[in-house]
Amino acid sequence: MAEGSTPLLHPGLRKRAAAERRRARLLSLWLFLGMGGLLLVGMVSALTGQTLGDLLMLGLIGLLLIPAITLAGGLMWYADRRSSRKLGAADRLLLNCPPRTVRLIPVESACNGRLVALQLPVEGPVHAVFERFVPPLSPQGTEVPLYGHRFTRGGELVALAPDGAALLGTVVDRKACERRMKLALMVLVIVAALMVIGVFTR
Repeated sequence: MAEGSTPLLHPGLRKRAAAERRRARLLSLWLFLGMGGLLLVGMVSALTGQTLGDLLMLGLIGLLLIPAITLAGGLMWYADRRSSRKLGAADRLLLNCPPRTVRLIPVESACNGRLVALQLPVEGPVHAVFERFVPPLSPQGTEVPLYGHRFTRGGELVALAPDGAALLGTVVDRKACERRMKLALMVLVIVAALMVIGVFTR
């Protein structure tokens, strides 16, 4: 995400863009420290052992680090590009769509945010998954300005929280979303059960 792109964004998106940029820098730092530490351990082991096996291990670590760094760099580039596209799409919605005052009523937690019901005067009840609200939504609902071209499944939405921060959301089918959440919960329970069985069968 370019440093100079933040001032061009809607004010509600600038804090988010800055936070994502800081997160990317922190991740890069931890990645560099981890791989640098691994290489340093290999070098110390090779220099102190002074055997052919230690030198071969150092060479193997170096060979493994090259594709690992390339893969990590590619993943970080993809994540940064995806984030930039999301922010750009949200910025266009905020600039081009007239706001609609909509009451957001929390339904339940979702895998990637919060499932909410939108009380629209014409279209009727619509469900969407938004990022987690800070502070959380009131159980009775919270009225917010909402921006979006369409309110059908897959439509992108942007809501302005009471503090002015922009929250990104997507219109979903409630039943399909609940099925995905149940499936994710089942997978999590199965993985946890397998880990417990593995620990106690050793």
